[in-house]
Amino acid sequence: VELLCRVKQAIVVIQKKEVEKEVVIRTHEIIRQKQLIEEEKQKTDELLLNILPGEVAEELKREGKSKAQYFNEVSVLFTDFVNFTHIAEQLQPEELIAELNICFTAFDNIMEQYGLEKIKTIGDAYLAVSGLPIQNPMHAHNAVNAALDIVAFVNGRNAANTLGFEIRV
Repeated sequence: VELLCRVKQAIVVIQKKEVEKEVVIRTHEIIRQKQLIEEEKQKTDELLLNILPGEVAEELKREGKSKAQYFNEVSVLFTDFVNFTHIAEQLQPEELIAELNICFTAFDNIMEQYGLEKIKTIGDAYLAVSGLPIQNPMHAHNAVNAALDIVAFVNGRNAANTLGFEIRV
């Protein structure tokens, strides 16, 4: 009987160790999955903020929807590159995308500097607004200053390389 009790205790100890190992394995898997979920959430949040104004994105995440708002005074800034199709035909796709990325990243920084909200890019076009989502009596002034900085950036960029983009704002 004593031997049987020792065998049962040994079996229980072995089973306990196996369960503990399984708990550790599953805990690590849960932690890994949680990290993956957090990374995907971060990507989703970044995408949402890239598409929508910050306040609208937060309201959408918080409420699951966003109510429409009316603004009496806003300014719209729209840019595109002159003869873009012709220039694009002469460049390798990687070179074209890299150049657009450099330009649009600079435009994003300019928008941030003047408080404009980027709406979207479509091909070589860049669309932003001033006076949204927060009303701003200086919306037109800020949009014009942003436009002037964009033109200055593109002219400076042209001095540094041979692509020769010209911009319409």
